[in-house]
Amino acid sequence: MNVDALVSAGAGLLGVIVGGALTAYTQWRSRVNERHRDQLQNFYSPLLGLREQIRAKSELRTRLHSVAGAQFPNIARTASEDEKEAYTSILEYSEKQLKEELVPAYEQMVKLFTDRMYLAEASTRTHYKKLVDFVEIWKRFIAKPFPSSVAYEIGHSEQALQPLYDDLECNFKRLQNKLG
Repeated sequence: MNVDALVSAGAGLLGVIVGGALTAYTQWRSRVNERHRDQLQNFYSPLLGLREQIRAKSELRTRLHSVAGAQFPNIARTASEDEKEAYTSILEYSEKQLKEELVPAYEQMVKLFTDRMYLAEASTRTHYKKLVDFVEIWKRFIAKPFPSSVAYEIGHSEQALQPLYDDLECNFKRLQNKLG
């Protein structure tokens, strides 16, 4: 056999090997990107969206309660019944919002987490129980209120969910960066 034919055959074989390897790598990279996109669109983004909605409403509620609480003692003696009622309606609205909007939003978070657990990173899955506990305590409290001392004793506070929120944000940013 001629040397040129061997070189030509070897170069052809090398080209096929390199081309196959590049194709395999490209397909693998495409699958990885698709997984990241799926995680971002169908898990991290919706959870963060619900979290931000809850936070915005909770921060507004806190500001309104703070201002109303500071003003009410000054006007309580001189205010008309309508004015006093306007202040108490702030608290009534907040209680209704908790029952009808905020707890259901937390329940949506649990359902989303449960239904799409396969998209969650291992670091995120470690927080699942805390989220379920937090929501279950609210549901029990709304169904039949129990002493706030019990809630305090078991550590019922949104602060308990902060590690979850931090993890969601971290993974959200990481996935966005990977997708460019």
